[in-house]
Amino acid sequence: MYTSIIQARRLIYVAGWSVFHTIRLVRDGAEEVPSLGDLLKMKSQEGVRVLLLVWDDPTSDTIIGRTDGYMRTRDEETRRFFKHSPVQILLCPRSAGKRHSWVKQKETGTTYSHHQKTVIVDADAGGNRRKIIAFIGGLDLCGGRYDIPGHPLFRTLQTLHKEDYHNPNFAAVDARGPREPWHDLHSKIDGPAAYDVLKNFEERWLKASKRHGIKKFGKSYDDALLSIERIPDIIDINDTLYFSDNDPEAWHVQVFRSIDSNSAKGFPKDPRKATRKNLVCGKNVLIDMSIHTAYVNAIRAAQHFIYIENQYFIGANNLVPIEIALKIATKIKVNERFSAYIVLPMWPEGKPTGHIAQRILYWQNKTMQMMYEIIYRALKEAGLDDVYEPQDYLVFFCLGNREASDSPSASSTADSPQVRMISCFPFKSEHIVLVIPGCFDSSQEG
Repeated sequence: MYTSIIQARRLIYVAGWSVFHTIRLVRDGAEEVPSLGDLLKMKSQEGVRVLLLVWDDPTSDTIIGRTDGYMRTRDEETRRFFKHSPVQILLCPRSAGKRHSWVKQKETGTTYSHHQKTVIVDADAGGNRRKIIAFIGGLDLCGGRYDIPGHPLFRTLQTLHKEDYHNPNFAAVDARGPREPWHDLHSKIDGPAAYDVLKNFEERWLKASKRHGIKKFGKSYDDALLSIERIPDIIDINDTLYFSDNDPEAWHVQVFRSIDSNSAKGFPKDPRKATRKNLVCGKNVLIDMSIHTAYVNAIRAAQHFIYIENQYFIGANNLVPIEIALKIATKIKVNERFSAYIVLPMWPEGKPTGHIAQRILYWQNKTMQMMYEIIYRALKEAGLDDVYEPQDYLVFFCLGNREASDSPSASSTADSPQVRMISCFPFKSEHIVLVIPGCFDSSQEG
């Protein structure tokens, strides 16, 4: 990602739940690289169009002096850093739509967020041409995300994580450790699908930049987006390179999303057109739930196993948990082996005994209970309840790590913290589905 940003000549578009200007994308080299903020400023001064679309955290209230936010998003700090620079940043609140009441607006703005994490740049396409590539997945460009496969707790606190300590789970710990490890998934898309990621960013930017009321007299960002079809050296989506199906490096990539018409421009106004595009009609809103649809289709098509890594796992209106349980029940009925492996954090990030964490854990437990009951009934009906246990078909895991500290002053209350996970990774026999939203309703329903 760092190399791609350095090599960009036309555009760098970044969308995130949180973006820190202080982080460094590369930390293991001999030379120290500039921070993300300095890097983006440098590229914008070279004439590259740099746009940042960041969630407007309502808890980072400058009136009372708190600018880091309850969840430490630091959106206001990032905006101040890029002020008076060519970098254009939009802080985008979550909106319920103008037809809803003031109460509903406030509820939506404080309860929900924008969770997409993308970086889009132009890259060398050969022959003095440029193309669009995209990075997408579960990693925000903010603090606490940089990690290595070993997920160290202490040994990198004075090197890789010297200025990037993060552990909101225990009040007693400090920069002496342990840090909270971070396990996540991110991808680079090179090909036609990258243009879909660009289109999504453009639709969100156009919606977020639209001014209402007194804001109409403020700074306008409407013309900030580049019209790439008017830039001769950027190749069109139809001219991007397609690989042969026999090429071992080739992947078939399709981009899905979970978003509604209050957050992106371009949704059809005609209900019939919306239906043809598989959009769901809500109250004064259209919803693109294609990620949920992809989840369900992948589960139903699975033949041997499903592997999922997820931040949350709660079933309600979303069908993912019950679809997995019903898939297993169907396999039991025809006497075929099938396994589902689901990896979750031990608890949601934050104080594990807090009200929010405990409610999430309660409903996750209820979801697991529902799934195991379906599997047990299937085993009983097939006369296999004396042969197999439900856990032979469905198992849940959490990741953790242990490491001795050289410092006697390091906290002993949290010497084996969980490895934090965000992105979802449903994996079945023939498909990989890398998605950003967690498996619960607010992420799956737009």
